Amino acid sequence: MDCAGRLLGSMEEIDKNNDRKRSQPLPVKNAGFRLGTSQEKGPDDHLESIVGTSEDIKAILSQRKDAYAVTWSPDGTVVAFVVGDTQGMEGQMYLWFSGDQRPKLISGITDRICDFYWSPDSQYVFVDTGTSAQRGGIIVSVEQHKEIGRIGYTHRPQWSPDSKMVALGVVRKVEPPIPWELDGTIDLALYNVETGELNVVATGTNEVYYYPVKWDRDGTLTYEKHFINNEKVERLKYKK
Repeated sequence: MDCAGRLLGSMEEIDKNNDRKRSQPLPVKNAGFRLGTSQEKGPDDHLESIVGTSEDIKAILSQRKDAYAVTWSPDGTVVAFVVGDTQGMEGQMYLWFSGDQRPKLISGITDRICDFYWSPDSQYVFVDTGTSAQRGGIIVSVEQHKEIGRIGYTHRPQWSPDSKMVALGVVRKVEPPIPWELDGTIDLALYNVETGELNVVATGTNEVYYYPVKWDRDGTLTYEKHFINNEKVERLKYKK
């Protein structure tokens, strides 16, 4: 099933650009790593670097046929990735820190993982999971190497410049005027990754719904207001 998910009826695609960006394989010349086969041991038993540099880690992961969603942090010090079924896009999440010989398994996050969205400060990863328009979001703390929160959402998350909040489309249960996949409309909400609090800043109805578009460095959040019946779209701004 398509990892991105789609809305039904006359609605637009939830995500038109969900093609996974995979890094090109690097030349493996004196890379200093060991590879095994998944038939011999568990996947993490064959993720080991003698050197542990970023280049070494990239080379190892490029050779793994069971690794996908390889996504480096903005500061280039740690990479999030999945080991599992690359066709079904389901597997176990790992974080691999530059300088470490082995990656860290993130306990409890074995799922239909589609994308990783890093916070600007590289301290958190938003893990996108699911097979439909209604997504599952998991917040992982890089420092703690563990999950610190979960939230249901739709569309694409947008991090705040200070990495404390994530703007999301969150489903509100109302009777939609046309058949579609979601069980209601979509609010624009801000999720606090430190406290788990959710603050709705634009309330959807059975006539309109909202999506975050981008969050600029000056703190301005751009979002869209979509009219369900006529597919009219307005682009709006929000700033605290």
